[in-house]
Amino acid sequence: MAQPAVPLEVRPCTVARPLRVTFVDATYSAAKLEGWAAKVRNDQAFWQRQGVTVHGVGTDFGRCVTVGLADPQRDGATVLAHYPEATLCVEQGYASDPLTAS
Repeated sequence: MAQPAVPLEVRPCTVARPLRVTFVDATYSAAKLEGWAAKVRNDQAFWQRQGVTVHGVGTDFGRCVTVGLADPQRDGATVLAHYPEATLCVEQGYASDPLTAS
């Protein structure tokens, strides 16, 4: 494990002695990723009107916003171009079936 680089990283190490603390380098903050994800989520009606099915939107911690599309081969480039400021990872998405009580 790398040595803490800044005092902010040292404090959790001293407070959480009985716990293992692992620091991960993140390209983007959780707040930035969630902001981008919210934009994509809010645009789902727009994408539906364009014939693009967005099955899911999430975040890959520190790396990108994941966008699950019904047809990523056909629609991925269009979605990526619509959000030039965001880092998106386009992937195959699947429709979810709601759970019902039996």
